[in-house]
Amino acid sequence: MAVLHDTVLVVSHGRFIAESRLDYSTRSSTLTIYAAGRRIAVDLPSPGQLVAYSATSLFFLSNGDEEGGRVLTEYLWRPATF
Repeated sequence: MAVLHDTVLVVSHGRFIAESRLDYSTRSSTLTIYAAGRRIAVDLPSPGQLVAYSATSLFFLSNGDEEGGRVLTEYLWRPATF
């Protein structure tokens, strides 16, 4: 979960993957977004695993090329002003 601008909640949905008997990893698959207590998006495809956030940004980590590289992507939340 991540909280942006004190009014936006981003919930990452995923599952645990058993790597071995004692080791596991997680895989994020979708996101649900709430703003000011209202659900505004449901089951959006996740661009990777949500690994960090700030008041204005979400950071996702995903697999890169076939050589095992990883990609860190930042998404900025810009509240609408009407």
